[in-house]
Amino acid sequence: MKQVSCTVCGADNAAPLYGKRGYTLVRCLSCGLGYLNPQPEPPELALHYQGEYGNVYVHSEKKIRSKLWDARREMFRISRMCKARERSLLDVGASFGYMVKVAADSGWKALGVDPSLHAAAWARENFGVTVLQGDIFSVNVPEGSLSAVTMFDVLEHTFDPQENLNRACALLAPGGLLVLGVPDFGHPKARKMGPDWPHFNPPEHLYYFDFDTLDTLCRRAGFSLSRKFFRFPNRDTLKVAYRKD
Repeated sequence: MKQVSCTVCGADNAAPLYGKRGYTLVRCLSCGLGYLNPQPEPPELALHYQGEYGNVYVHSEKKIRSKLWDARREMFRISRMCKARERSLLDVGASFGYMVKVAADSGWKALGVDPSLHAAAWARENFGVTVLQGDIFSVNVPEGSLSAVTMFDVLEHTFDPQENLNRACALLAPGGLLVLGVPDFGHPKARKMGPDWPHFNPPEHLYYFDFDTLDTLCRRAGFSLSRKFFRFPNRDTLKVAYRKD
C-alpha cells in the first residue's frame, strides 16, 4: 500500500469519507476529487484482474445481445462525430470485445486492449476480433494515427489518470475523438448512499470523478470538450466526448 496525493491538483489535503474492504475513500479539499488513500501497489492490483476475475463477467446469450446493442448505439454516436475518412478506433478496457466487434463490423479498423487475459482471449475466440491483454501504454499503435479512442469505465481503474489521457491524446490524430465514461462522484446517489454506492468499488476503482475534475484532466492532456451526453437523472455516470486540439 502507498500514500498518494491528489492527481488533479497535486494537493495533499484530503478528508476521509468512508471505507470498505480495508480501503479508505478520501476527498480532496482543494478540488473535490475522490480517491483511495492509501492505494494498492500495481502488482497487487494486477493479480486481481487475472485468473478467475474475468469469469464473473461471462454473459448469457441474452446479455451478449444487450451488450452488442449498447455498443452499436455508442458506435452510431461516434460515427456521426468522426470527421476522418479512414476510420480507426482503439477501445481501452475492451473487456469481452463488444465495441471492437461492432466497430469492425461497421468498417472501422478496430483494436482493443484489456488488463484481463481471460476477457481478451474470450473476445478473440468468440468474436474473432483483435483484443490484446495490456493497457494503453502497451498497445503498439503509431502516435497521431487514430480517429477515436474509447475508454468506458476505465479511468477510475488507472493508477495515473493524467498519463492515460496524455497517452490517448498522443495516439489520436489532430481532431480525433476521445469518448469517456466514468462513475459520477458528483451525482446525488454518490452523496446519499456513501459506502453503499455501487460504484464505490475498492480496490478496482481508485479514483472518483465529477465533471469538473474529469474536465480538468482532459483539458490538461490537450483536449477540448466536444459533447457532454445527456444522462437521465437516475443514471449516476458521466459520458463525455473530447476532441484533440
